[in-house]
Amino acid sequence: MSEQASNGQPHYSQPPVGQIPGGQPPYPYGQPNYGKPPGSQPPYPYGQPNYGQLYAPATQPQSNGKGVASLILGICSIVSSGFVITGVIAGIIGLVLASLSKKQIGKNGLATGGLITSIIGLVLSIITLLMFILLIVWVIPTLGDDPSLFGNYDIPPEFLD
Repeated sequence: MSEQASNGQPHYSQPPVGQIPGGQPPYPYGQPNYGKPPGSQPPYPYGQPNYGQLYAPATQPQSNGKGVASLILGICSIVSSGFVITGVIAGIIGLVLASLSKKQIGKNGLATGGLITSIIGLVLSIITLLMFILLIVWVIPTLGDDPSLFGNYDIPPEFLD
């Protein structure tokens, strides 16, 4: 196996194909056949069964622009719920678009998300409106009764009525 090369170094080569390194001879008649593994099935007489065709092919979920628009308007109504008018307008338009999208397509995640976010935005806008009305009707008049709340300023009597 090892011969001397022209530079005095030993020359190593690959063993011939079919020969195991280390000088062991290969199996005399190829790989041993141990038969089929226990418990294996016999071959199918008419070819492989076609298991892949039992179900209908998967389809893409349907979506439309109304569902996307309702989701965007619902998010905008939540964000702008502090500004009552824009929150209510965005929430109502989002509700309308979500219901139209659900009627057209049926079960649609975007339309459902738009419906939910629009309802949340409307509720937050209504809560903001009620807090603003409460501030005007109840809190501001009670502050006007005590002149010490305004500091040491001289308040004319006509403003205290």
